[in-house]
Amino acid sequence: MASGGDDLVAKFEEFCTLSGGKKNEMQSKAVGKMVKDCLEKDYKKYDVKSICDASVFPTCKEKGKPYVFLLTGQ
Repeated sequence: MASGGDDLVAKFEEFCTLSGGKKNEMQSKAVGKMVKDCLEKDYKKYDVKSICDASVFPTCKEKGKPYVFLLTGQ
């Protein structure tokens, strides 16, 4: 049986591959989809999608790269 951590890793990898990227590279499109699916319903009044697009993703992404690199299984 998979642990909770394994389930979480699998879910992140699923979002990463949605936009055609590698399973350890989360592009802005994948972040937007994750925010929409997981957060927007409960936090719609805060406009979390715009905040993530404008602030969170640019801060967390790899310098000079169009993605956030995820470390898994380390």
